[in-house]
Amino acid sequence: MNKALVGICIAGAALVSGCDPEPKSTRIIERIPSPDGTRDAVYAEDMGGGATVGPSEQVYVVAKGRFPRFQDRIFSEERVCNLTVRWLNNQAILSGYSARTAKSEESTRAGGVDVHTKWLGRDAASGC
Repeated sequence: MNKALVGICIAGAALVSGCDPEPKSTRIIERIPSPDGTRDAVYAEDMGGGATVGPSEQVYVVAKGRFPRFQDRIFSEERVCNLTVRWLNNQAILSGYSARTAKSEESTRAGGVDVHTKWLGRDAASGC
């Protein structure tokens, strides 16, 4: 194998692994088990954004009990509040949030599940 190709592969692996959530800067808020109990939807806050960015809300789908990785992420937004996550069935999740404006309201497929995202409107009392 070419040395340059090996270097590119190592650099790429380091870059991808560097994007994974860090346990020290990731606060897991809630684990919601799937109806069949084999997976968890993990609602977490990434506190590693620094003072200028602030925390971002993350949702991951992982094997039961596992810590989330970047490729497990199905939702990520900053400046949202009142995030709710619930399984509709073993293959679909509904995630709702409040914010000053709609950031994401769509249905996609990520992490092996159908993800439905819904903006719940503003919540001035919570600051969003």
